[in-house]
Amino acid sequence: MRRVILAMLLSVWIQGALWGQSVRVGTSDQIPAESPVNLYLCPPCVPWDSTTAAHLMRRAGFSASPEELDQLVEIGFEATLNELLNYEEVDDSEMEEGLAEKNYPLTKVNKNNGKILPDTGQMQRWWLFRMVNSKRQLLEKMTYFWHDHFATSVKTVKQVAPDGHSYMMAQNDLLRKYALGNFKEMVEAVTVDPAMLVWLDNRSNVKKRPNENWARELVELFTMGVGNYTDEDVMEAARAFSGWGLNNKTGKFTFYRNKHDFGMKIFLDVTGPLDGGDVIDIIFEQDVTAEFIARKLFKFFVYTEPSREVIVELADVFRKSGYEMRPLMRAIFEHPEFYSDRAYRSLIKSPTELLVGMLRELGMSDPQFLPRYMIDTGQELFAPPDVSGWTSGVGWVNTTTALARYNFFNYLTSLRGEYSLDFVEWFDNRKPKNFPGYQLSGFDIVALFLDAIVKGDISVDTRYELEQYMFTADNGKTVAWDIADKVMFDKKARGVLYLISIIPTYQLN
Repeated sequence: MRRVILAMLLSVWIQGALWGQSVRVGTSDQIPAESPVNLYLCPPCVPWDSTTAAHLMRRAGFSASPEELDQLVEIGFEATLNELLNYEEVDDSEMEEGLAEKNYPLTKVNKNNGKILPDTGQMQRWWLFRMVNSKRQLLEKMTYFWHDHFATSVKTVKQVAPDGHSYMMAQNDLLRKYALGNFKEMVEAVTVDPAMLVWLDNRSNVKKRPNENWARELVELFTMGVGNYTDEDVMEAARAFSGWGLNNKTGKFTFYRNKHDFGMKIFLDVTGPLDGGDVIDIIFEQDVTAEFIARKLFKFFVYTEPSREVIVELADVFRKSGYEMRPLMRAIFEHPEFYSDRAYRSLIKSPTELLVGMLRELGMSDPQFLPRYMIDTGQELFAPPDVSGWTSGVGWVNTTTALARYNFFNYLTSLRGEYSLDFVEWFDNRKPKNFPGYQLSGFDIVALFLDAIVKGDISVDTRYELEQYMFTADNGKTVAWDIADKVMFDKKARGVLYLISIIPTYQLN
């Protein structure tokens, strides 16, 4: 009962934080305190310090450790943004080698019939390992965004190609390939992607029995949005994509001429013997396409209710670039609204952002235990609930999912053994380098965790309560702090990390 009550309170607190809590309190704590590079991003004239860098990395990646943030502050904003966008120039071999060493078995054999199937849990660990350890953070964050945008589920798409790769893993590779590339080229590639051909039934779309599933979602969810087409446009587009099928023997896209409708069609007022490629060309001639994608990206990366003026501005950048993603993403991350108070800590973290983010902030590298907690918190990678993708905002938090977050934080801070955080080593690495023999106080423990987890974005009263916890025994009496007391250190370090993790501010991106 106590946990349920805490979950209810957490749900209310998080939503309350969104509607009225000001969480940008001041600069973060570091021990020892060091002067950040005092560069300003103007407008909106915010300092390029560890707090601003943390905001950027929570949005453009899956957060970062204090050490990583120090490095980003040192190299400056422009260099940081260039590394995020020009990921090919960033050496990610360490992550790739670690992934190869893990050798996750991404398929399994059905014991009843011997059929090879995707191993969803191992696929999730494979991707989570990339998210946690990749130095190409924006690449993985964009791959995650596109997975939700072109939502496809392994619960329906269970096929494995003759080369041994499941259709869903091949789609994940495709999304990563185009994540920061050309959006039109991505749409063209997704159109003939085997997983999508199965998911939205275009493999069954033939001249005599047109299937509208792919055509409808192409215009409604993937490119233009509701209200910018008619049902007649959808029917005509379905005819244009007829015969765009899948060869089950090869596991590859195949165009079946005898199943294609070569007749005249009218799509968005364009008349001709249109095929699927023509439909895509026409879609990308519409102004609403650039606006639809710019708006969705802004809502994901900045805040949920952008002005018309901002979207028109960003869409213009996107359109003029020929639908290249990097100019658009640069415009978003350089935009004053991205660093505004309205944007700061304004989005509720998805389970992926929350769980992966905590591991990255603490410097933990192995996500082995994450998949089972992600399901409870409301998100299962490779298995979005439907073609519209996952929920967002307050939809992530209810009594059930808040309790699951509570249970994850409890598990992580209680974990011991192979995949756990070594608290002694963690703090030893953060002692002041210029004070040999320095013994961390209870205040230091709180400050270091606050810096790593919430960058000091808490009220003075909350900080005080956390500090008091460090000096309070189970019986409520004051106790002297002694870091040499291994039992006390272990209990209090784990306890205060748990308390910080359930602060409503930490649930916000």
